[in-house]
Amino acid sequence: MLIQVQCEQASVEICIVMNFLGYGSEIRQARRDAYREFDRLMTAVLRGSLLITTGSKAEGLTRIVESDTDIMFVNRVIICIEDVVNDDKLPMEATVFTFSPIACRPGHCRLLLKRAGTKFPKYIFEALCDNENGRPLLSSDLYVETQNQSNELQPTQVRYERAGPSMPFSMFGVFYADVVHSLRCLCPSILKK
Repeated sequence: MLIQVQCEQASVEICIVMNFLGYGSEIRQARRDAYREFDRLMTAVLRGSLLITTGSKAEGLTRIVESDTDIMFVNRVIICIEDVVNDDKLPMEATVFTFSPIACRPGHCRLLLKRAGTKFPKYIFEALCDNENGRPLLSSDLYVETQNQSNELQPTQVRYERAGPSMPFSMFGVFYADVVHSLRCLCPSILKK
């Protein structure tokens, strides 16, 4: 009984200290809400992409300049589907790719062009290559590079060396971010597994 009371008292003291330091549950929730609102506003400004803050910022664990911000841009112009998904109901402006697991490591696939949409940006065209069977294939490396080149560098921005799919940069020498450009995928059978 005495141990339980001491544990509860220690837990309350830890909560008080965490709140004082800015890491209490209410403060973390306020940070999560602020980043969600920022994402919503930026998505409204951006055309063709959905912005999602991820990582420690999205969890409310860190303040704005405490660590880098992990940002995911989800391309709305491209949709990747499995063969079992009917693409007739997808918007005509969307460019559709199908998953092809042939000659790929587990957890990876090739994206073969199924249908070019009415909105077919230059950066998508520049990221296509031949899959040796005459079908256009989306190169992830070329896609990341063309995205990197299509985004103008602001005078206050510094880009760093690419780290996998992430394109790190800083602004004003204080705000650091890792940006990953991603694609929407409709894959019901993969999700069922």
